[in-house]
Amino acid sequence: MLLWLFVIFSFYCNAQDISYVKNIASQLSSKEYAGRFVTHYSNDKLSGISKAELFIKKEIEKIGAYDLEKYILKSKNFSNTIHFNKILFTTKSKTFPVTYTSNIISKCQLKINNTPLILGKDFIPEPSNPSIQFSGKLFRYDSTHFINKEHKIIFQSDKKLTYSAAQTQEDFTLIHIKDNVFKNYNTDTISIDLITQAHQQKVQSNNIYSFIPGTQYPDSFIVFSAHYDHLGNIDTTYFPGANDNASGVSVLLNLMQYCKTHPLKYSVAFYFFTAEEIGLLGSEYYVKHPLFPLSRIKFLINLDLMGGGSEGIMVVNGKIFEKEFELLKKINEDKSLQLNIKARSKAQNSDHYWFSENGVKCFFIYTLGDIHAYHDIDDKAEKLKFSNYDHIFLLLINFTTNL
Repeated sequence: MLLWLFVIFSFYCNAQDISYVKNIASQLSSKEYAGRFVTHYSNDKLSGISKAELFIKKEIEKIGAYDLEKYILKSKNFSNTIHFNKILFTTKSKTFPVTYTSNIISKCQLKINNTPLILGKDFIPEPSNPSIQFSGKLFRYDSTHFINKEHKIIFQSDKKLTYSAAQTQEDFTLIHIKDNVFKNYNTDTISIDLITQAHQQKVQSNNIYSFIPGTQYPDSFIVFSAHYDHLGNIDTTYFPGANDNASGVSVLLNLMQYCKTHPLKYSVAFYFFTAEEIGLLGSEYYVKHPLFPLSRIKFLINLDLMGGGSEGIMVVNGKIFEKEFELLKKINEDKSLQLNIKARSKAQNSDHYWFSENGVKCFFIYTLGDIHAYHDIDDKAEKLKFSNYDHIFLLLINFTTNL
């Protein structure tokens, strides 16, 4: 009996491919992909997000999953047990790119008292900043701020420098200074030279949809999702986004590999969302323009920040969908996975949110421990640990199998 259990466990562990996962995460977070946003790095013709889209589609093709956009369900009424090749599909429906406005900061240089500061390490601009070219003085406002009221410039001390994305552009300039740098300025005034180039740009990028048909109920879907965009670059400084969320993309592709060779009774769809960082726009677009009725989603699992794991996982909506959360815990116990599984209530912090708000049962799962970099220049592939990945993978597979 023990030998049989060992064989089963080895089978599942071999299904997960940690080398593949690390390689995908390393590729997507490399400088070549320019932080996977709509901006360009150097003189590349394709933006980072466009390069990432092509790369992911090639991986999907290698695995052999179906392009969901080419297999839109034509009929809403199916029997409970049907075969994939008997479902009526249509290729007449067409999805469109996610379109939005972004404030693009293409350059930001700063000197304080004639000393150049390093972008991303010593300072970072607020993503909604306008263009500005200013040489002059800033005056101490309090222990954590220098300002120039006339030119609407604010320097703020922060323990950690993080960046984000913005759709709008403000009429004032906010610069975040690392606290250990800021404390060097103990006078009432500082002299600065600041150049920022920023512009509003209408941009487009695409969600990516694929699926593996189910063996018994191909008209019902389990969905795995992850966003593949990140924060892009400012001139030659880029934000790698390895944990956020090249890690989630790599896990999705590994799960796709498993489902291709071991199809589940339900169809399994894989959604790679764009524009998460600028306001969950990719997933919001999908919920408003679904490829099949949302009611056909049996459960959705959104994966983000998957590069840690030494301290277990957090399950957003675990306190909402208690029955499904109990199933996770039961699998964890029955399979002796020894994962620390924590639960949160609902949160508008990733792409699961719009599905949950529209009646779809879903979890957002992220790993705990190991990773401290977030929305900064240090979120690099070499810092990803993927601790307990074999157990987390086994948990996900067993959960979807037992739904």
